[in-house]
Amino acid sequence: MSNFLNKIGSRCIEQPQTAFSLSAASLLLSLAGVPIAWIAESVISLLVLRNGIKSGAMVAILALLPYSAILVFEGFYTSLALQAYLIAWLVAFAAILRSTNSWSYLIAIAALVGAFHVLLVQAMFPDIGSYWIVQLKAFAEESKVFEDAAQEKQDLIVLALSQYMTGMVGMFIVSTKLGIIMIGRWMQDRLYNPGGLRKELLAIRMPVVASAGLMICYLGMFFSPVLFKDLFFVAVLPFVCAGLSLIHAIAQTKKSGLIILIVTYIALLLLVFYVLNLLAILAVLDSWYNYRDKYRGKLK
Repeated sequence: MSNFLNKIGSRCIEQPQTAFSLSAASLLLSLAGVPIAWIAESVISLLVLRNGIKSGAMVAILALLPYSAILVFEGFYTSLALQAYLIAWLVAFAAILRSTNSWSYLIAIAALVGAFHVLLVQAMFPDIGSYWIVQLKAFAEESKVFEDAAQEKQDLIVLALSQYMTGMVGMFIVSTKLGIIMIGRWMQDRLYNPGGLRKELLAIRMPVVASAGLMICYLGMFFSPVLFKDLFFVAVLPFVCAGLSLIHAIAQTKKSGLIILIVTYIALLLLVFYVLNLLAILAVLDSWYNYRDKYRGKLK
């Protein structure tokens, strides 16, 4: 399996027609309900990271042609525009990583882009909260997720969630694109720089200026909750990544490192909101005090 992945990655880099064929096929199969559009995006990000933005953008455009033809024929213009737009940002993000070799910089830029789009949605749809209330109530009724709770409590939960939903969707999209780029980087790492990705991910750390921005977002939730609650999840994403990076960096210096990681991720699954905040606080402190300096001799 390992050799097979290496051959596929190498062929995509050296033979643009292979990259085009694989990307186009993945996008077309995604129209049939097969969830493999991420393969096309991974190939595109790999090409940008290795060969440059021109190579990746060309394959992306060509792969989108047959995909676009079907969507236009079916009349799904909005879906086509959204997919093309997201792939364009994917190419841009991969190009940023290629030029900076810094996940910290890339994640911070991606979060700013996500925050801009959250603000744009709020400006275009001032009553977006009402839309989310309707959607959440429909979901709750269909899934019966709140069936044991009183109606008044259900309404309070739905109202609370609706204030964060635009930002949560923004965070999900940004996280997905960063994950795709990570797959591309992983493939590049296997072929040309074994171990390089691990070192990059262990070094994610937010600058002090970014931590000041997060503090403004936290304070803003008390003064303008509608605006800043929507921005919260996008704003906190870089710090969650930085916090996890720091925990991984420290864990590798401890004999109990594996236990530390297991406990961290179980807590993240069970107590999402609280752990996100704790990771963000840890990352903010790290941006000021650089805790990795204490373990510099032990980090590999």
